[in-house]
Amino acid sequence: LEFQERGDQTVIFLQGQLARSLPAADRDRVLELTRSGRPLVLDFSGLQGFSGVGLRKLLQFIRHVRAAGGSLT
Repeated sequence: LEFQERGDQTVIFLQGQLARSLPAADRDRVLELTRSGRPLVLDFSGLQGFSGVGLRKLLQFIRHVRAAGGSLT
């Protein structure tokens, strides 16, 4: 993952293959951003593909961010 601040938003660039859970350091960074109240933007332009497991993990991640009061676009 790559993180970039743009105004009041944080853009999260997904790259390569989405096939498993996020590394712990990236997950912690995203949760920290969620708690800060900054809107998060997911950029899939660098994603080359994903597995069923990767899609499931992404959906779980989105639910978790929303449950924590965060927003994703």
